[in-house]
Amino acid sequence: MEIVYISTARPDISVKEVADILKTARKFNLEKQITGCLLYHNKQFAQIIEGEESTINELFSAILKDKRHFDLKLLVKRETEGRVFSNWSMAFYAFSDSDFSRLDKKNFEDKMSMFSDLAFKPTKALQVFWSSVKLLMEEYPINY
Repeated sequence: MEIVYISTARPDISVKEVADILKTARKFNLEKQITGCLLYHNKQFAQIIEGEESTINELFSAILKDKRHFDLKLLVKRETEGRVFSNWSMAFYAFSDSDFSRLDKKNFEDKMSMFSDLAFKPTKALQVFWSSVKLLMEEYPINY
C-alpha cells in the first residue's frame, strides 16, 4: 500500500523538531519495513509512505494525531504491487532559504532532479506526490 499526503507544520516548529521527526521515522520505518520520502519546505510537508497495508494504516493513524502539523490532506491511498523507495527507510530533503547560504543553485537543482527522477516510475501515487511538491514549491517559493 502507498499513501501520499501533504500537511502544514506548526508555525513554531523548529529545525530540531523536524530532525527528530526524521530520526524517529527512519528508526520506526526500518523496524516496520516501511519505505518512502518526506519533503519539507517552508512549514509544509509532503510525504509518500509504502508498506504492508495494516502497518501503513497504523502509521497513518499516528500521523493524523501528531500535533506537530495540521491541515493534513490525504491525496492518495492505494494498493500497489511494488515499492519505489525500496532501499530508503525515509528519504528526506528540506528545501529552505538557509539551503542557499550553503548550496548554489546548480547543486540544489541537481538534488531536486535526483529526487524527481523517481517521478518517472509508473505509479499514480508518485505523480501526485511530485505534483504536490511542485505546487508547494510554487506557492511558497525560495528566494535565490
